[in-house]
Amino acid sequence: MSKQGLTAFVVVLLLSLMGPVGQSIGAQDDASDVPMFRGNPAHTGEMPGPGPKGEPVLLWSFATGDRVTSSPAVVDGVVYVGSEDGSVYALDAVTSQKRWSFATGDQVRSSPAVVDGVVYVGSLDGSVYALDAATGQERWSFATGDEVWSSPAVVDGVVYVGSYDGSVYALDAATGQERWSFATRGEVESSPAVADGVVYVGGFDGYVYTIIDGGFWWWPPVTGGWITSSPAVVDGVVYVVRDDDSIYAIDAATGQVGWSFALGFWVFSSPAVVDGVVYVGSSEGSVYALDAATGQARWSFATGGEVRSSPAVVDGVVYVGSGDGNVYALDAITGQERWSFATGDRVSSSPAVVDGVVYVGSDDGDVYAIGDPTSEMLTATAEAEMTAVAEVNALSTTTAIAEMTAIAEANAFATQEAIQQSWDNYFWEIGFALASSELPAGLTISPDPYDSMSSFLPSAPHGATYAMSIATGGGNGESSLLIFGSKEEADQAFTSMSGGLLRSGWQPEEVDGLGHNHACLTLVRGETSEAVCYMTLDDALIVSYSYLDVAAPDAVLLNAVDLARLMDDAYDAVERPV
Repeated sequence: MSKQGLTAFVVVLLLSLMGPVGQSIGAQDDASDVPMFRGNPAHTGEMPGPGPKGEPVLLWSFATGDRVTSSPAVVDGVVYVGSEDGSVYALDAVTSQKRWSFATGDQVRSSPAVVDGVVYVGSLDGSVYALDAATGQERWSFATGDEVWSSPAVVDGVVYVGSYDGSVYALDAATGQERWSFATRGEVESSPAVADGVVYVGGFDGYVYTIIDGGFWWWPPVTGGWITSSPAVVDGVVYVVRDDDSIYAIDAATGQVGWSFALGFWVFSSPAVVDGVVYVGSSEGSVYALDAATGQARWSFATGGEVRSSPAVVDGVVYVGSGDGNVYALDAITGQERWSFATGDRVSSSPAVVDGVVYVGSDDGDVYAIGDPTSEMLTATAEAEMTAVAEVNALSTTTAIAEMTAIAEANAFATQEAIQQSWDNYFWEIGFALASSELPAGLTISPDPYDSMSSFLPSAPHGATYAMSIATGGGNGESSLLIFGSKEEADQAFTSMSGGLLRSGWQPEEVDGLGHNHACLTLVRGETSEAVCYMTLDDALIVSYSYLDVAAPDAVLLNAVDLARLMDDAYDAVERPV
């Protein structure tokens, strides 16, 4: 499908199916908390503070089972952080006592977001989890198509997160149901930033994507570099780093580049923007301060290792980790070092600064609390050590229960895998039935099902899309089969698509012989023409789309009708899984 044809079709479907994007965080967004990655949904990197008053000391450290590259969230006196041992931890911010831990299926490099008593976090097992902040019990999980490195942003009851499957997802915060998803042209490691009702995110394809009020557009890449870090949005400007070694300031309304600055090496650090200054780290080992309006360098500070950590800023101090194993506190005006603290390995985690304490993870596997010593903390630490003895005694009982639970979970997983395999086989058989049909002249079909188009279609438990090549007119198309949970859901999707297409100027067409509940529409745009036909068969929805490089609505409609009939025949010929 051509870029223009796909874009027009996708925008219409998104406008009909997405909900509005808000900007408030939630009832639990306290001014003294760090509820999510970079401190807030806009990812400015500004912390509530205050930071330590003088040379800090180690207040406590907590050992996980592997590297801690996840960045802590701190809410209501609890530190929430992930570990590459596969678990999410909730630790008492004063004593380091473990409140709970939750094991995912793979490493947790995503940084938790904590809103309204729920912890949201991604895992390399491909899922996004919602956990009860008080108990660690799972409320829901949502499976994407690949690893989730991205850190969720939670705004107005919606969880926004990226996945290595190439999509950005909007999930209902209460239920985990997908509200919409958008497929980029490459993996998404970047964490979405949300400001003034707009979602900004970068992709491995070098694009900065903007999603607003259910519609979207993308800005062309300034270079071919990947975007792995996360945008910061301040005063109508998007600050973003690409792997071409540069940081860009982009007008949020137009996508025009205001300035760029070469950082000299690969950059994984996400920028902080506070009081008219941009702070960002570079893999060549330096931290930079740039004028937010002009991009002119104000100062740079050389550490002893690559800086993947993202700076945190509060009260005129920049806090950042380095590959040399240190956490640095730098004067925000001059760049002079105020102090440094050595961990046991490199620091890729980004600091959270709350109530005089800096919380950060290290590749040595520990979570650190660094700050001014207080009698309250020292006393509480001693009490925590006594409690640890009691926890050891309870460990054997907990382990036995966990082993029994693991057996039950393994049995359930095997059943789910078998169900998924039966659906995969079904969609392959549909593809072979399509390819072996008596095809109209000039039409070829790929029997290989894929899901790149399904990101723009209504969300369904099962579905697949098949590519079509149309020789006449130099066009192409796709035919999709979606299986819903009920006839009511399929009918609702049918109605939503109809409303969105008609509001966008598509013209309804009368078509005989399709049967079922169906609709066909066409759209002529300059020298191009498009057509879409869709129909319901109980709980199933068939959607066919055709595009031609000529203004020929009758011809493109005939192609779309042919594709719909072919899919209808294949659906009748192949037995569905029970």
